[in-house]
Order: sequence, then C-alpha cells, then structure tokens
Amino acid sequence: MEHTKILLLFILFLISGVVFLIAGIILNNEKNLKSLNDKRALGSLCALISLITGTLTILFGILIYILPVQVDKIVVIYLILLIILVTTVMIVVKNKKI
Repeated sequence: MEHTKILLLFILFLISGVVFLIAGIILNNEKNLKSLNDKRALGSLCALISLITGTLTILFGILIYILPVQVDKIVVIYLILLIILVTTVMIVVKNKKI
C-alpha cells in the first residue's frame, strides 16, 4: 500500500510539473509577449517562474520516487522553495522593478 501512495505522488508531481512547463512555454511565446505591450517584462517573468516551478516539481517528484522514506522532508523542502519563489516574485512586482 505504501508503494502505491509513493507512485501516486510521483505521477502527480510529474503531471503537475509538465503542466507548469507547458504553461511557461506558452507564456514565453513571442506572440503572447507582443500582446502585452508595456507589460512584456512581467509576462516574461511569469513564464520564467512557471518554467522554474515546473522543473522543481518534476525534480522533487523524482526525488520522492527515489527516496520514499524521506517523503515528508522532501515535500516540506519543496513547499519552502515554492514559498520563497512566490514571495520573491511578489516583492519584485510590488516594488515595480519590472
């Protein structure tokens, strides 16, 4: 039963990561960026964040599958990294550095 949970988490992380990567690729498309005009830098930032999140999600999914005993610690580290990433983006956008 435990192996089934780990396999389910692994599949969930992989699918989520691929969805984030696809979203990042679509957002980074030149046609989409042109439609943003003066907010082009913000669109590029969103695309980059989506690509980073997708990559992190896939990597942590693989880690969960390889190290099933450490799944609790891996998920906590993943969530901490996501919180840091989102907080950084919020600070950058709020300070209008873009």
